[in-house]
Amino acid sequence: TGLFKGGACKGLIVNGRAGVGKSSLLSQVFSDISEQNDSYFVQTKFEQSGINPLAIVASVFNSLCRAFTRVASSRTKEVVARELESALGVAGINALSLIIPRLSKILKSPDLDSTDHYMNQAASVSYSFRKLLEIISSHSAPITLLFDDLQFADMNSRSIIYSLLSDTAQAAFFVCCYRDDDVKPGNEFSKWLESLESCGIKKVEVENLTTEGVNEMVSESLRAFPRITLPLSTQLHAKTRGNPLFLRQFMDSLYHQGLIYLSLYPPRWSWDLDKISNVEMPVSVVSLLIAEMQTLPTDLKQGLRVASCLGSTVEKGAIDVIASRMGLNFAEALEKLVKKGFLISNNGFSEVRFSHDKVQQSAYETMTVSEQKLLHLQLGLLLCEEEPDDGYLLFTAVTQANMGGVNTSLDPRKRVTIATLNLRAGIQTKKLSAFDIALGFSQNGILWMPIEDRWSTNYATTLGLHVCAIETACLVNNIGIVTKYTDQVVANARSYEEQLPCLFCLMKCLMACGRLFDSRNIGFSILTSLGEQIPRELGDPGLTIDLNAMTSMLHGTADEAILTMRTSHQARQDVLLLDVFSTLTFIFLEYNPQCNLDVSRRMLEITLTNGLSEISPVAFANFAVSLSGLGQHNLSYRIGRLAKQLVARPMSHRFASIVSLMTGVCVDWMVEPLQSVVESLLKGHKSGLQVGDLTYARMNYINYIVIAYLVGQELNCCRGKFSESIESNFKQNVVFGFIHPTYAYRMIVTLIEGKDFKDSFLSWDELRTHTAKQQNRDSPMAFQAHSYMRSFLFQSFDDDVMEGEGLLSKLLAKRSPVRPLLIIGVFYEGLLAFHLGRIQQQQHLITRGNQVLEFIKRYSDANPFAFENKVLLLEASRMELSDSKETDLFYQKAIKSARDHKFVHEEALASEMAGRCLFSKGVSNKALDFYAHAINKYKSWGASAIVTRVECEVLQKFGTVSGLQNGKEIELFNDGSERQVISRKRPGA
Repeated sequence: TGLFKGGACKGLIVNGRAGVGKSSLLSQVFSDISEQNDSYFVQTKFEQSGINPLAIVASVFNSLCRAFTRVASSRTKEVVARELESALGVAGINALSLIIPRLSKILKSPDLDSTDHYMNQAASVSYSFRKLLEIISSHSAPITLLFDDLQFADMNSRSIIYSLLSDTAQAAFFVCCYRDDDVKPGNEFSKWLESLESCGIKKVEVENLTTEGVNEMVSESLRAFPRITLPLSTQLHAKTRGNPLFLRQFMDSLYHQGLIYLSLYPPRWSWDLDKISNVEMPVSVVSLLIAEMQTLPTDLKQGLRVASCLGSTVEKGAIDVIASRMGLNFAEALEKLVKKGFLISNNGFSEVRFSHDKVQQSAYETMTVSEQKLLHLQLGLLLCEEEPDDGYLLFTAVTQANMGGVNTSLDPRKRVTIATLNLRAGIQTKKLSAFDIALGFSQNGILWMPIEDRWSTNYATTLGLHVCAIETACLVNNIGIVTKYTDQVVANARSYEEQLPCLFCLMKCLMACGRLFDSRNIGFSILTSLGEQIPRELGDPGLTIDLNAMTSMLHGTADEAILTMRTSHQARQDVLLLDVFSTLTFIFLEYNPQCNLDVSRRMLEITLTNGLSEISPVAFANFAVSLSGLGQHNLSYRIGRLAKQLVARPMSHRFASIVSLMTGVCVDWMVEPLQSVVESLLKGHKSGLQVGDLTYARMNYINYIVIAYLVGQELNCCRGKFSESIESNFKQNVVFGFIHPTYAYRMIVTLIEGKDFKDSFLSWDELRTHTAKQQNRDSPMAFQAHSYMRSFLFQSFDDDVMEGEGLLSKLLAKRSPVRPLLIIGVFYEGLLAFHLGRIQQQQHLITRGNQVLEFIKRYSDANPFAFENKVLLLEASRMELSDSKETDLFYQKAIKSARDHKFVHEEALASEMAGRCLFSKGVSNKALDFYAHAINKYKSWGASAIVTRVECEVLQKFGTVSGLQNGKEIELFNDGSERQVISRKRPGA
């Protein structure tokens, strides 16, 4: 209670042994707190044989929505609805509406086909849960969420809970409860528990009762004074070790044995302490319960066994089917078991549940393993004969059959029925995002199918089971299962069209696991089988002709004609083929971007020939990227805009993230302010999360941070985002495209901490030789760009940074899409060239600087917002070579342009260079003003190491740094014709 009320922690991890009373204690404590401060307290409990664990997580949010809508005003509900619509999008709202019925009291469901609007529905659900909690909590009383028996939670549920804890910890107080007797060091659950330590929650252990606690419980139960019950309590504590469940069951056992009894004269409870002390104690509460259950009548014992097989909770539908099929009065037996305390009834016997999972375990262990399997199979066959459509009955039927094990002696028709129901259950649980359970259903269904006619008589069901298994395994990046079942489909499928979805899953899975060449080869195989050409490289004569024809067609086609094109008559086939091409695009970006011209051209050709499909925006975005690499920036930007308009249609929304990435990183930045590109990429990240497109959501986010850092956002903020992103990717085994953000992270840390700083991430020396740098064609250039930046910003020129082929030369030969980082790298190459050319009197460096200036001018003409200040700074540096009278003016213009366009880091850089130039001319007062301004702006940027370097330079030049902290911001000329500088005055000047 103190931890909760004090606000010292975000939540609790509560553990203890079975029967110690964790659940009751926590439920009582937080219910009391909720009543005292009018807060929300909602709880849920995972089950050992949970068939649909997502429903258990969803039940928390359903209860939260019920509590919120009961007390919130109409105005508040309207505000929450608007915020949810913005945060979740159509896909997220639909995903939650399927599993949270009470959400309809806040939002209207969009009533969509859930399969057509997601890349990964589980990821969409997880993101949507987080946003729902964040938004409701910002308009409600405090919220406490209790997740009990987490040791039984599935992988997906634990992942959702972890994301809630790590991303929305301020929105609620979380209580995670688990039983530690079921936790083994090193297993998946214990690793998950370790990961929670970084979420800022405290660990609390609930221990067994002391002798005093046992005596209090016994005294209350027997209505006797504590001093009278103390000798008995001491014996009971010694035998039960103070475990409340064990104690309660042992006292019941003593009562049934007549060792605790009701005396009539006088009327009070009595006990035979000597005999109790001699009672041989079972080793566990389970043993005690089993012994008690063995004394029950046959019908009650059988009722307990059947119920234990069905799970901790049994619904009426299953009770009725089993009773009629087995000829048992099952309902009557359950009523008697409720009276004896083994079971608890809910809602007038609409369902019954065990009073404790140890009771269920004990009932289950009254049977041998072979008896358990036999009963599971019997129950499964009975329920499967009903061929249920209802979710609970369907999942229960196939789970029982699967737990019974595949019986090859069964009638083949019954085996086919069980396999078919496993397929139906697998598809449903996949839609519910319970991927590990869905995969289990699919694999069991394959095993149930008779081998002799698996791919003949029962072809459709067998194919469906394999496809479901492959698609599900692909969603969790299980490359082994995807490969195994794809091989079986390829060997047995009757047509190539039926192989295609499986081969594409294999291609995607290989790419996600970093096996790019293997993924590419699968893609090439698919293209060849469909009669498509292997993509040609730039320079191929045929490709040049085809590209010219495509650009001519686009120039002659109005936007309206494209936006109103008919829908493709073979949209499904087009989507799959374009998906293959799109995946190849990102593979080629890593090692052979020259092929992407042909890929993007063919994607657009298919769209323009066949008509629009849901993936058509990707075709337009891809070709826009290719046009930018060819230097056709105006047409590229126009096609990119068309891609964004097309992706805004509901049918294409799931591709919004990939379109945002391609247009933002390769097209928009050439025309739009870089700050707006940052916002666009962040929006693309959000769109990806809404539809569960984690790959492109992640790539949008990484590029958002990269460009945010390039435009001068505060470095420590960027550092934190990069660190979290890189660590998250490695935890999820995502290695695709990790090298570029690692370069940016290392540069940011260098600017803050200095060149020699090292941490757990790769150092500059390690990055220089890392294999990923060699595999990705852009990586050496990205490394070179950062080397130029590091060299100039630290004024360190002793590492031969300008030797060898320059970055500009490589870019001009590249003829493929250029990332903003590389242009910034060329900008620093120009600054280095002019600076070193002036110092070393090297004409070839000056020529190189002039080439950079002309190159950057072309980008400035198209996008002055992003590049005008860079051109002005390069011009000023070039003028300094000839000691031009205009040098001072151009430095001031560069400073003003950087300020106007909100590039604080480049305002600092221009001010530093202006100060250095003025000092060389002997204008010391003005020089110090500019140095002071540079230091101020470097501090705003967060570049502490550069601040230290500039302060050292000032100390060396002026003999003091005492006046640097006290000046006001410099004011520059009013317009380009005046050369007025209002200098800050140093103290004593």
